[in-house]
Parts: sequence; C-alpha cells; structure tokens
Amino acid sequence: TYLGDIVGISDTLAGKARATEGLRAVDARTLVVILDAPKPYFLAKITYPTAFVVDRRDVARGADWMFKPNASGPYAIRELLKDEALILERNDAYFKPALIANILFDLRPRGSLLSLYREGAIDFVGLGADDAARLSKPEEPLSKELVSGTNLCTSMIRLDASQPPLDDPNVRMALAQSIDFDKLAVTLKFKDKNRATTILPPQMPGFVDKPEAFPFALAKAKESLAASKYAGKMPKLIIAQSGTGNELQPFTSALIDQWRTNLGLQFEVKTIDPRDFSRALRETPAHIKGYGWCADYPDPENFLDVLFHTGSEFNITNFSDPEVDAQLEQARTETDPAKRIALYQKVEDSVLQNAHIILTNRSRSDVLVKPWIKGYVLSPIGV
Repeated sequence: TYLGDIVGISDTLAGKARATEGLRAVDARTLVVILDAPKPYFLAKITYPTAFVVDRRDVARGADWMFKPNASGPYAIRELLKDEALILERNDAYFKPALIANILFDLRPRGSLLSLYREGAIDFVGLGADDAARLSKPEEPLSKELVSGTNLCTSMIRLDASQPPLDDPNVRMALAQSIDFDKLAVTLKFKDKNRATTILPPQMPGFVDKPEAFPFALAKAKESLAASKYAGKMPKLIIAQSGTGNELQPFTSALIDQWRTNLGLQFEVKTIDPRDFSRALRETPAHIKGYGWCADYPDPENFLDVLFHTGSEFNITNFSDPEVDAQLEQARTETDPAKRIALYQKVEDSVLQNAHIILTNRSRSDVLVKPWIKGYVLSPIGV
C-alpha cells in the first residue's frame, strides 16, 4: 500500500531480491527513488513513517535500536525512563534547529491531567469530548488556550452491493434515508455530532463541502424500499461489528433499532475480532460493515483509491465499478493538479450518489496549550 510504487519493491518485500532496483544511494546524503510511473501522490507518501529512512547501522544493533537511534529529525532521545518519562533534546545538526531545547513526555502522570495542566506542571494536554465541550464556553478562563481541529478521518457504514438485496440501489437508498442522525446522537449521547457529509475530510486536497446525499426522510425511505425488486420479500441482513464477545455495540444496537422500527427489517449480527480488523472484515460475509478511515498521508488517493478501487486490500465490501476504476487509475499518474482533483471528486460523487456508503461522523482533536508556547499548529494528520 505504501511503497508499492517503487520499482522492484514487491520483489524485495516478497524475499525474492536482496536489493531494491528502484532505490539507490548516490552519496552519503542523497537517495534516488525510481517509481513505476509518475505518481504525484508519492511525495505525500514519504511523510508516513513506513517511508522514513533509517541508519542501517542502528537497525543492525538489534531489536531495541529505536530507543537510542541516530536522530535525523529535530529532536534526539536524551533519556527513556521506563514507565516514567521520555526526554528529548534538540538535534542541533537538523537543517532548522528547533526553538525549544527539551521536551519531556510524562509517561506516569499523578492525578488528573487537566489538574496538572491547571497547576502548570504540564504545558500541553489532550482533551476528551466532555472536557472540550465544557472548556469551549467563552466564560471558561481556559477557553483562550483551547486549540481544536478536525482530523483527516471519516467514519462510515459500508454497504456491500455485491450481495443481494444490496445489489439493488433502492435498498441501499432506503437504508440511508431511514437513519435519523439527530435521534442517534441523542441515543448515544454524542457531545459533538460532527456529522460527515463527504468522504474527503476538511483540509484534505479535493475537499468540497456539500449537503448530505440522503438526508433522513422516512417517507422517501419507504418509497425506495417499495420500488426495489425485494419489496415484500426482504431477507435478513447481516451486519458486522467490532468486538470480542457477542454483546451488541451501542452504535450497532441503535442502528438496528432504527432500521427495524422505520423499515421493519430483520438483522443478524456478526462480531469481528478487532485484531487484524481489515483482513477479518474483508473475509467476513456481511451486508453492512462499519469502517472508518484516517488518512496516513494528505492526498485524496489515500482515501478514494485505497478504499474503492477493485481489489484493493482495504476495499472491504467488494465495491467494483469499471468507470470508477478508470478514473482512479488515471488520477494516479495525472500530473495536472486541477485535473487530478476533478477525477477524485467525480469518484467521490459516484460513491455517495449510488449509496454505497452511509457517512456518519468525523473525529476531531481538542488540546490545551499554554500561552507561552507560541506558534503551535494542530496537525489534522495527527503527527
């Protein structure tokens, strides 16, 4: 998924070659990478840890090499106190040395993190939804130190159109139109609804805000179901959820309750072990699968190509559309940014308008940052 664009990498990863044809060190500071085609998104890919260059002498030292690495970033590890603290110091050999000399990650904080922040014992703290909602009020003194942002993540319900009755778009539309998300938010006590109406999240290239493809409309949902070829003979639908026992997850339970009440549908639930979740979900026959995605690098290819191209490892509902495949393949090597973005927007519209997924929500980050830390940027990529 990450390095497959490099010439010869598949043979290296399969153990068929000791060296990779498309990787060449020409001097002590220059690595040449040869791609199998002009891939504009590859520059975004090398921001992901899978593509980081490490010192081979470090790796040769054994399994714990990463705790004392030869640093090439803005900080080096000064000391790791197991279960207590990680202390970083500025790497003065970095091309643009950091302004802050040392950073300490407290690995065993005593007491409430928010209390420690109020006391000045820590300078930065992440917040849960409850604290963020409370501290965002203007009358709260800490509201001036709150930094919030949407992550490059989208949660969705994926519908498998390769299996009847979801091969009928009317059935998929009925499922989408019969979910009352306002009621769902109350049932699940969401503090921040943060509804998603697009696959691509804000701050992702290609994002265009748009209204919900299939807003809640119970009368229309019943009409869609009645217009389907399965009207009056709907089979039981299988819905997959993550978990380790047989207990219904609250979100699954709330969804089923609405679909049963609104459309009279019946369900069977399969619980998927969260370990190696993508593979297990892909191999589990189910009509409906909950599956979120967070971009690993900031390019629409990492959402749309990875999730919806035929045969992709993360295409967990067997979605297949020759026109979509052609657009995704063209976008991979299109060097005109405007044309490339337009292709991804067409793919997104096609997936949404044909009700192959039901978008649910986006995740967000809320942090408190002390005012003496200047210029802090909350990255949507989460790095």
